[in-house]
Amino acid sequence: VDPTVIRRAHLGAGAWVGARDRHGALIASARAVGDGAKHGWIYDVAVAPAHRGRGVGAALVGLLLEHPLLRQTLQVHLQTRDAHGFYRRFGFVELDPGTTRPRMVRRRPTTR
Repeated sequence: VDPTVIRRAHLGAGAWVGARDRHGALIASARAVGDGAKHGWIYDVAVAPAHRGRGVGAALVGLLLEHPLLRQTLQVHLQTRDAHGFYRRFGFVELDPGTTRPRMVRRRPTTR
């Protein structure tokens, strides 16, 4: 994807996070959109191949889930082809397994 498109998507998101290596190069990023109450979506979680498996992606997802945009949101959604186990660690469950890009959701219990 064209870096200009990625930059515009992140700037238009309600929340975005990134990670840099010790030289200052961007090695990971993720973004989220939502209404701050009922629904939110996590998009474009990406970690450079050389930095995968070190907890960078988990740190970014954790930061997004604690961001004010998503912290109190009742349902946080995402789509993934191959990272279901990764997102299950954060409480996400599959909504439509067996499809090519199953959606996952993390529901926050409601209190009355």
